[in-house]
Amino acid sequence: MKKKYLKKFACVSLAATMALTLTACGGQSSGNSNDNAGTNTESSTGNDTDTNTDNNAGESAADNAEAAGNVNYKGNVNYVDIAKQLQADQTVDLNGLSSEKYSITGYAQGYDFDDAWMGAITQMASSGCEVILGSGSSDFAFNFGGVDRTNSELKVGGVDSLTHAFQDLLDGGVYTFCAGSYPSMIAPAYASVIRALEGNKLIDADGNPASIGMSHWIATSSDELADMIANDCAGNYAVDTGLFSQMLTCDYDTFMKLAENIDYDTMMTNKAAFADTEKVSLSKAYKIGVLINDTTSDESLSYQEYAKYLADEFGFTVTFSESTGGAPTEETNQIQTWASAGYDAVISMSSGSIYDQADLCASNGMVLEMYAAHPMAEDKADLDTLESYCGAVGPTTYNEAEVGYKLAKYYIEQGYTKYAIFGGSIAFGAETHAYRVAGIFAAMIEDETGVTCEDFN
Repeated sequence: MKKKYLKKFACVSLAATMALTLTACGGQSSGNSNDNAGTNTESSTGNDTDTNTDNNAGESAADNAEAAGNVNYKGNVNYVDIAKQLQADQTVDLNGLSSEKYSITGYAQGYDFDDAWMGAITQMASSGCEVILGSGSSDFAFNFGGVDRTNSELKVGGVDSLTHAFQDLLDGGVYTFCAGSYPSMIAPAYASVIRALEGNKLIDADGNPASIGMSHWIATSSDELADMIANDCAGNYAVDTGLFSQMLTCDYDTFMKLAENIDYDTMMTNKAAFADTEKVSLSKAYKIGVLINDTTSDESLSYQEYAKYLADEFGFTVTFSESTGGAPTEETNQIQTWASAGYDAVISMSSGSIYDQADLCASNGMVLEMYAAHPMAEDKADLDTLESYCGAVGPTTYNEAEVGYKLAKYYIEQGYTKYAIFGGSIAFGAETHAYRVAGIFAAMIEDETGVTCEDFN
C-alpha cells in the first residue's frame, strides 16, 4: 500500500490561523535552488604576469572562502543549510549570527495572541533595532508592537499581502517594503488542470507533470502597490482571457516563460502581448472543486474571485470547499463528495495529504493540481506516477528564500545594520518562514563578505 504524505497537522492548522495577514504560499525545494552559496573566484586583472594572476586569484578565493566562513549563522553560510537549522531549532538564535557588521536585536514568532506573545512583539519592536523584517504579518509591529505607522524612527518591511490594508501602511512611510501574492498567481494552476482535461497535459522534457515556481511581487511605495492592485483585480485581471487562452494552447517552454517566476513588469508585458488572442472554447463545461485550507483570508478570497472570473469567461463550474484546516480526512471526504457528483478535477490549496488526494482522484477519473505548495522531491517521484497528478504551482522554497533575500537587501543598501525579525511559523518548524528568514541571513552574509550569493543574482 502506498504511504501517505502528511504535513505536520500543527503547521497546517497554523496556516489557517495566520492567513489573514500572511502570504500563505509555500513549498518545497525547486529545481532552481542551489545547495551551495556562490563563491567569487574571478582572477585579478592588470599588469601582473600570468603566474602572479593565478596566485592572486587563488589567494582571493581562499580569502573569500575564509571570510564567508567567518560570517555565518550558527556555522551555516548558504540559505538551504540556514533554513534547515532554523527548522530544527524552531526559532532564531539572537546570538546565532556571527557578524561584525550586522546584529539581530530582537525576535518574536508564533501566533498565540496571549499576554506573553504580545509582550514578545513589543520587546522585539523596542529592542534597539533600526528595521523590523517580517517573514509574514509585518503589521503585527504596528498592531501589537506599538510602532506608529506614520511617525517612527524604525522602518518595517515584510512578506505580507498585496492588499489595500498594506497600501495604507505604505502610505504611512514607516512600512516601506511589501511583497506578496496576487490573484492571478493561481492562473497557471487552472490552466494546467484544463489542459489535462482537454488532452493537452503540461509535461516537462522528461515527461513529468510541470512544477512551476512563482515569485512574489514587490512594492516599495503606496503608488506601486496601487498600480499592482489596479492591474490585477475584478474587471482588469493581469492574466485575462487573452493571456489565459495562450497558456491553454502554447507549448511547455512558452508556458513556463509566461508563468514561472514572473515579476509585475513582465506580467504586464505578457498581458499586452496577448491582448488580442482569441478566447479558447472548451470541449465541455467542466466541474472543478477547490480544496481550501482557510476560506476567509484576504488572499483566499481574492483567489476565489479570480476563479469565478475564469469560470464565467470559459464556461466551467468552480466550487470551493469549506475550510479544511489541512485535515486529511476533511480533504479526502470532500473529494469523494465531488467525485460522486461527477466533478472532473480538483485544485488543492490544502496539502495535508496530497498523495491521498491524487490517489483518490485517480480512482475516480479526476485530475488534481497542487497550488501554494510543492511536494518534497522524494514524494514527487511517487506523485508523478499517477496519471491524475497534473503538477504543482506556487512559490518554492527557493522563491521564499529569494524574497527574504530581496527584503533584507533593500534595507542593507540603505545602510541599516540593526535588525529585529518576526519569524512567524518558524515556531512550528514550517518551511515557508524558515526559508524567508534564511534569505535574510544570506543577504547579510553576502554584503559583509563581498562573496556574491549566486543563487539570487
